[in-house]
Amino acid sequence: MKKINLDFIKENKKTLLISLASIALIICLVFVVKGLFFSHAATNTASFLKDQKVDGLLFTRTTFSDNTLKVIVKNTTDDAYNLKTIDVSFVDGDNKVITTVNGYVGDVIAKDSYKQLVVSSDIDLSKSSSLTYKINK
Repeated sequence: MKKINLDFIKENKKTLLISLASIALIICLVFVVKGLFFSHAATNTASFLKDQKVDGLLFTRTTFSDNTLKVIVKNTTDDAYNLKTIDVSFVDGDNKVITTVNGYVGDVIAKDSYKQLVVSSDIDLSKSSSLTYKINK
């Protein structure tokens, strides 16, 4: 078994403590910055993830990333659902519409069927706090 040279530690105690403190500080800063970024993103997208039912269509399994919204649109009516487009409005915390994007999933969603709606915008949607859907028939 190798013996630890305590003289080296005693002579360089100040340098070792500064090095350890610097490493601990860097680790703490990384976690703080990472926490601020991800908590901000989670707060802004939390209400997007809620299911919504509009005129017999269920909007579910919603994801939002890089200004792109993906949502499953399920027909919950007893018949085929005829539609043209779906308007998706991104709303801020003051209930003001940031932008409305028009999406298309086809002309018909069969009974008990679903389709995926994908819409994107080049406008910064990070301040969005909720969504509204309008079905255009």
